[in-house]
Amino acid sequence: MKRKLVKYHMFIVEGAAALALLMLTSALLSGRNADAGAKRAACVNNLKTLSYCLLLYCEDNDNNYPAGHARSELLPMLKIYEINDRIFVCPESADGKPDYAYLLAGIDLKISRLTHPEVLPVIICRKHGKNAVIAFADGHVETCTVPQENYSYENIVLQATADHRHKKISGLDTVLANARDLDRKTRKTTP
Repeated sequence: MKRKLVKYHMFIVEGAAALALLMLTSALLSGRNADAGAKRAACVNNLKTLSYCLLLYCEDNDNNYPAGHARSELLPMLKIYEINDRIFVCPESADGKPDYAYLLAGIDLKISRLTHPEVLPVIICRKHGKNAVIAFADGHVETCTVPQENYSYENIVLQATADHRHKKISGLDTVLANARDLDRKTRKTTP
């Protein structure tokens, strides 16, 4: 009789140890997901700040968006709004360099000419796995899920505007052309 109790007792101890190990693994994995979620939330806040600065810039400059040809040219244009340099860097960035893609580079576009600013992507961050963070011309920011195999800037823009294809979105052709150009530059610099 004593032997059966010992065997039963060992089964409970082994089960409790396995359960504790499972709970510890689950806690570690959820901590990683929470960290990624916090970085994505910080990125959303960065893009929201940048999109508001773009709207302020438009208001101060006869409704024109900045026509800088590169992200490095966008920084000095928005610096007058006393924003921190870190706002241009995604929290997921390993090198600490500005890495948001500004899609209105090199064009002369007035905000008043936009027919659907709530649909036109202006800034994209694609540092969050299959989730792209997108700032739109009206100032709002969304996260868009894009399949990993189609993770080009062009496909992110197409995915973000997919539900609105029936609308005539002014500026979309230029945004798509800039997205393709960024994709070409990215392919050239990637080994």
